[in-house]
Amino acid sequence: MQTDKHHQAWLKRLGDHFAQPVRLAPLPQAFADSSHSLYRVWLGKGVSSMQSPDFVLKRPNPAAIDQADFWQGFAAVFGSGFAQQTRNLPALYQRAQALTPLAVPKLEAVFATAQGESVSLTRFVPGQQPDVVSISALLPELARHFAAMHQTSVAAMPDWPQCVCDWLRRFFQQPAQAENLMALRAFGAQHGLGQELSAILTQAHRVLQNTSSDWGWSLPDLRWDQFLLGPSQSADEAMVLTLVDWDALTAAPIVLDWVLLEYLFRSDQARAFVAEYRLTGADLPADLHSVRWVYRLLLFSLNVLGEGSLHDWLQRPAHFDAIDKSQ
Repeated sequence: MQTDKHHQAWLKRLGDHFAQPVRLAPLPQAFADSSHSLYRVWLGKGVSSMQSPDFVLKRPNPAAIDQADFWQGFAAVFGSGFAQQTRNLPALYQRAQALTPLAVPKLEAVFATAQGESVSLTRFVPGQQPDVVSISALLPELARHFAAMHQTSVAAMPDWPQCVCDWLRRFFQQPAQAENLMALRAFGAQHGLGQELSAILTQAHRVLQNTSSDWGWSLPDLRWDQFLLGPSQSADEAMVLTLVDWDALTAAPIVLDWVLLEYLFRSDQARAFVAEYRLTGADLPADLHSVRWVYRLLLFSLNVLGEGSLHDWLQRPAHFDAIDKSQ
């Protein structure tokens, strides 16, 4: 019933906006706690859903956002919640286009709801989501994207270590994280960090405080399903890679991206990515090895890839350490 209500309301609102009839069809939600509902939009009366849509409407799901570990942690650590991140979508999309050599969807319009949420309407981007296999052919484009994001210098947050540790304490003290807290205590004992949460977080704070990390721009929730690979309209290239989700764009330590990328790449892809990244004149961050365990805890707490077991999460291979030593 609620879905039908939203559907009819947006049919009318978009019809008024374009001064013509529209057709609206919801896209399946990728996850139960997705922060948005997406709709394909066609202009014109009697248009067939077999045709490519003209636009995509992106409407926030407030209940899912309020309950999401990612947005709770993002607000606590980066100091900006979902509402702040999406309050000025034209500025967000403009910044995205300035930061990356990848394609960014064209923002057509922004609508405000009665609750103050920002609803975006972007031009439809044809293409398919790459997977862990097909991403291998896209490593040069990805390397240039990350290098551009990293080489745009940003001032570090002065209270960064405290923000990270305060959030990790809050996260692991939740009753629902009891099993993962046990895994963290076992990890701490194994690596000489202490067996209690307070001792482990004291060590985490010390690591971050004593590490001089360069800061750049980051999307801490990056996954391959946020990209689309589709036909290019330019004669210079056959395909174009578009990054469609920019809501979580934030200043962050560059090394945080490298910790995330170790979870996204296979070992061969990691090696090829580093080679492409170095062609831009940049290199691996020197502090990756020392801060990896702290940022692995942070990314786990943000639920960036949906992993529920901290033990399994911490056992994933450190691809970039092997590359750094061998090259």
